[in-house]
Amino acid sequence: MAEKHSTFLEEMDGNFLSCVICLERYKNAKLLQCLHSFCELCLDKLAVEGKTITCPICRRPHQLPDSGVTGIGDNSFINEQVEIVRKREASSADARMCEGCAQAESVKHCLECGVNLCNICATAHSRLRILRSHHLMTLKEYEAAKSDDPALVQPPVYCTSHSDDQVEFYCDTCNLVICYKCAALDHPITEHQYKRLKDAAAEYSKDLKEEIDKVKVKEIEASDSKAVVMETVKSLENCYQAEEVKIKLHIQKTIDDVTRMIRENGDKLLQELKDEYNKRKVNLNAQLKELECLESDMSYAREYAEKLTHYGNAAQLMSAKKGISSQMEELLRVETKLDPTETDYMEFKPSDDLCQAKTLGVLYSSDLADRCTLENVPEYVRVNENISITLDVATLQKVHKQCEFEVGAVLMKPDKSQETVTATDNGDGRWSLKTVAKMVGNHETTVFVSKKPIPGSPVTIKVIPQKGLPFVNLARKGQVMESWMSLGVSW
Repeated sequence: MAEKHSTFLEEMDGNFLSCVICLERYKNAKLLQCLHSFCELCLDKLAVEGKTITCPICRRPHQLPDSGVTGIGDNSFINEQVEIVRKREASSADARMCEGCAQAESVKHCLECGVNLCNICATAHSRLRILRSHHLMTLKEYEAAKSDDPALVQPPVYCTSHSDDQVEFYCDTCNLVICYKCAALDHPITEHQYKRLKDAAAEYSKDLKEEIDKVKVKEIEASDSKAVVMETVKSLENCYQAEEVKIKLHIQKTIDDVTRMIRENGDKLLQELKDEYNKRKVNLNAQLKELECLESDMSYAREYAEKLTHYGNAAQLMSAKKGISSQMEELLRVETKLDPTETDYMEFKPSDDLCQAKTLGVLYSSDLADRCTLENVPEYVRVNENISITLDVATLQKVHKQCEFEVGAVLMKPDKSQETVTATDNGDGRWSLKTVAKMVGNHETTVFVSKKPIPGSPVTIKVIPQKGLPFVNLARKGQVMESWMSLGVSW
């Protein structure tokens, strides 16, 4: 039994009874709507112009009552546990001696005062406390109840309006615990719905346990999602390091031939890899931080509700009902089954011919340009006529909502000169790319999204004279003629 008593003290007097701001045992604990508690003086230092306060744990802002921090509801459950632990510590040196006369051995315990008394002092104690009926138990009964059901040995709760009367009812209309005088004077049965405190506590305890189980499931889901994100971060780190090594090795392999180009191009690729890595890591870390905060909020709310359900009496439980239910409902609405916001795919592919490609290679990733496609690319265009191509960016806009990107295109003429192609957003998920063909021959059009060529780019378009047929083999001649006739071209 002594071991159970010690375990109870350790469990209640751990971090549960310590303020995270001053790191000391609570002094007049105040309960915020997010179910986090702090000393009144500690909260008073955090108040901004006396109107708002931000929870130091979950960073949730709260509007203060007109009376300021003083108007925030007390956490009666924690305050009473602090007082119980304090009294137990004060009397632990000689727990068997009467705390009234300090001469005889104690045989009874007063639940309200938290003192151990001998029979004579217990009798006198009851007579002196005539305004309130103190509940005295034998030490044997007290120790047994404390180990088996701690809620039974919690001190009684008295009405805030009638200090000599214990609360006996719970008013559903006002969400308040009340005494029989309040029920008769301020909460008439014709206008208010209320029930006996034990009945209300039994009903809410059952509902609260169900909510605790649901929050526990959500907490596990958030923890699992966090593990997946952490694994992705680790995989991304390994991928980054591996691809960094590949790029550096390729730089070293070709550095003797074209040192300057290799260094410039290599540094560019490394920076591109690093930028991509940093961008994704920032997004993943932000998601990880959010999941950690969410997991912490759910864990704290669950632990607080479990301790209140296990150790709190009916009055304490029902006094906290409004705040706990609000927080539980808010937590249960949060989505916890989340996939990582980024992928870990990054791959560097070296060029087969450095001299021809003019680059060490290409860094592939889940990029914006990879989600775009070209449509309506003409095979032939007559000289001095428009070259018109359609760029489909609907998939990009669907995947990357509200993402800003640039579209551009360059036309390389047969004489190797370049010309900028006009790009126009049609507003329907497509861009129109237009220019005029000014000379006969093969023209190459390269389309860029955020300065990166899209898949399938560049495309070759043959510009033919105003009159006459392009040179085609006999197998395709009939097909080409039929196609041109459909466009109204005369022969």
